[in-house]
Order: sequence, then structure tokens, then C-alpha cells
Amino acid sequence: MVYAVWIVILLAAVLIDLFTSNMLFVWFGAGAVLAIILNVFEFSIGIQAVVFALTGSILTLVFYPIFKKKLKEIPKTIPREEQFLGKTFVAEDDIIEKAQIMIDGTYWSAENSGDVIKKGQQYKIVEIKGIKLIIKGI
Repeated sequence: MVYAVWIVILLAAVLIDLFTSNMLFVWFGAGAVLAIILNVFEFSIGIQAVVFALTGSILTLVFYPIFKKKLKEIPKTIPREEQFLGKTFVAEDDIIEKAQIMIDGTYWSAENSGDVIKKGQQYKIVEIKGIKLIIKGI
């Protein structure tokens, strides 16, 4: 029945890492797997606990820093609207204060932070406030 404790520890370690994306506890899950194997061969609970603790600790010390470094190398996705910052577009209509502007086939709420932008004039996206693009004529 001791194997049930190791299964609970294994599941808890995997679930914690699934929800936190840390990959810190999964190594103790590997220790729990070894403890389950030792339990099948009827090793004492003391030996199972020592193997669990040592395996989890050693694997964490060895693999967690490697995984953490690899995780930092994954490029972060930039929200679509942030990709527009600094880019210039041509006004389809006059923009006095607020307007709906189309960028790449999608309408966005925009607020003019400068002088009136005339139809055909270029403007630049200078800031984002919530879901609103702040624009300024060039």
C-alpha cells in the first residue's frame, strides 16, 4: 500500500509543474518512480525514502538549471498591437481626435495625440493605451 503514497507524490509533482511551468518538482516525480520500483521488489520504506530524496535532489540540481536556461532562450511572443509601435500608415479618412483605423485587415480604435491628420497623410503609432492605439501625424 506504500506504493499509493509514491503514486500520489508522482502525480502531485507532475501536476504542480504542469500548472506552474517551473519543471522543478518533476525531478522528484522521477524519484517517486524509483521508489515505486523499489516497493515492487519489497525494499524497506526507509530505503525507498532515501532513494526518492537523493534521486529527486540530484536530478533537480543537475537538470533544473539546464531547463531554466533553455526556457529563457524561448522567444517571447509580442502581442500583435505592440508590433505596430513605431510603424507608419496612411490615413484613409481625416482623423481629428478619435477614429477607427484599419491595419492589416483589422479595425482598431485610435486616438490622435497631435494635429488633425488629413486623408492620405502618413501617421505613426506612438503608444498603446489598453486596446487603443495612440497615433500622431507625420
